[in-house]
Amino acid sequence: MFLIMALPLFFFLHGWNEHWNDLDAKDVLPLLAIHLTASVFVFLVFKFLYKDNAKAALLTTVMFAIHFFFGALQDFLHDHAAVRFLSRYGVIIPVIAVCFIYLMWQLREKVPGPRFLNYISVLLTLLVAVESLWMISHEVSSGIPMKDGKILTKLPNKIAHPDIYYIVTDEYAS
Repeated sequence: MFLIMALPLFFFLHGWNEHWNDLDAKDVLPLLAIHLTASVFVFLVFKFLYKDNAKAALLTTVMFAIHFFFGALQDFLHDHAAVRFLSRYGVIIPVIAVCFIYLMWQLREKVPGPRFLNYISVLLTLLVAVESLWMISHEVSSGIPMKDGKILTKLPNKIAHPDIYYIVTDEYAS
C-alpha cells in the first residue's frame, strides 16, 4: 500500500522543499490529500480489474508518474528533441497512451517480479526519506522562534504580505 502513496508523497514533499519559503502546510496538505485519495481510488479500480495487488500497485504508480511528470517530459522534448514535432501534444499523448495500454495488456498474464516491485518501493522510500530530511533541515535552518530567551510554543502570525500574483504563461499559445 505504501507503493501507491509514495510517489504522490515524494512529489509534494519535493515541491514543498523547492518552494519552502513560499508555501505553508495549508497550501500543500489539501492537494496532497486529494492526490493520495485519488491514488487509493485508482488502485482499487485496477485491483478490481486485475484481482492482484502487485499489478494494481504498479499500474497506479505508472499512471501517477505520467500525471506528475508529463510536463517535465514535454519540456524536455521541446528543448532537446532533434525533431521539434516530437514535443507536440498530438504526438506525446498518443505515444504515452499506447505504451500504457500495452503495459496493461502485458500485465493481464504476467505478474511483475517481486524484485522489481521491491526495487521501486525502496527507491521511492529513499526519495521520500531524502525529501523529509531536506524539509527538517529547512525548518531547523530557519531558526527556532524565541522571545526573551524562551522558546515560543505558539508561533507568531506571519507578517501580512501584499497580494502579488505571478502569471506564468508557459507557452500554451506558442
